[in-house]
Amino acid sequence: MRLLSLLGLVGLLALAGCSNEEDDIQLQSQGTPQKLTLITSSTPFYDVSRMSTRALPDGYVPYNVLYPTTVPEKTTIGVFMPPERITPSVDFVYKNANEWESTIGITEGVQYYIYGFMPKEDTEGAVIAPLNGDYANGATLTLNGLNAVTGADVCLIVGVKKWAPTPSNQTAPAIENSGIRLGEFGYAGGPAGSNYVYLLLKHIYAGLHFKAHVDPTYAALRSIRAKKFEIISDAIADAIDLTIELTANDEGNDPVTGIQYAPSQGANTSASATLFPYEGGPAEVEIPVSSPAGFLACYAPSICRSFELQTTFDVYDKQGNKTREDCVVRNVINNNLIPQISTMAAGELYTIDMLIQPTFLYVLSDPDLDNPTVTLTTTTNP
Repeated sequence: MRLLSLLGLVGLLALAGCSNEEDDIQLQSQGTPQKLTLITSSTPFYDVSRMSTRALPDGYVPYNVLYPTTVPEKTTIGVFMPPERITPSVDFVYKNANEWESTIGITEGVQYYIYGFMPKEDTEGAVIAPLNGDYANGATLTLNGLNAVTGADVCLIVGVKKWAPTPSNQTAPAIENSGIRLGEFGYAGGPAGSNYVYLLLKHIYAGLHFKAHVDPTYAALRSIRAKKFEIISDAIADAIDLTIELTANDEGNDPVTGIQYAPSQGANTSASATLFPYEGGPAEVEIPVSSPAGFLACYAPSICRSFELQTTFDVYDKQGNKTREDCVVRNVINNNLIPQISTMAAGELYTIDMLIQPTFLYVLSDPDLDNPTVTLTTTTNP
């Protein structure tokens, strides 16, 4: 059985220099603004379309080798660092393969506790409170106004470990050699240049991975340029509030001891998300014949029940002439296609094959296929 990873952050998050606005905000925190390096990892998503039973996670994987991954605009990590910082006002912003950057006030010798979530962009507000009066025991996080359906991988920090360089070792080891464990959140502030932190992240949404490709016969005559992928859900609510209880421990146990998904006040009963295009990305993408283009949708378990994938594309002949514009195809994704769709749990992912092909033959000046549709199929166990 193959485990398909979605988001497993393992790499360097070098924190140095935000925008002026962010710098102004962070100065409200105590401590000296300095560089803080995070090295993070996450459990893989389980591809339930390829698994007959659930299994335990098989380690942590680097962020830059994950497939599929969340859209770049949805990768900011919001971090709480009590006792000095109980609002995630300074964000850790993703820069490249394994680096997030920010500047944060750190007081040497202070015992901090690091809690947080990703993506910061998807929340309207976040609140933290100590568990049983002390952040050493854990924390209760409340995330308000999260999108019930999103192109983002919604995650929690579930493990923390500090690493400090020495005169003989200035290079942080790989996450596999860090000794980080689930359930530990403590972090002792050190002098500038000695603040490195490993993080573990846990998925709290389920996922759908769409793999789009074009029928080879049709591709010999036409090219398909996708302009938009949108997913619409028959959801209980389009916005939700999450209440998460994290219980710290030194046994390496999963600290998530309670999580509630509740409709936000005034939420609508239909949710949608644009998977493509995304901010900073191309306006369109040509769908290949092989090496399918991947698109990720994540959704809140128990909130979303069925989906419709709406695909918008243009058709071009092989001389580059546009023959059809703004074609729209709608595909229903429900229990008939994926029996597990309404019962998938957080961290589970299903892969859906999207084959773009014609349904019948148009005869033009030459035999020509010019009426493409999208056919969805799901992978099965080998």
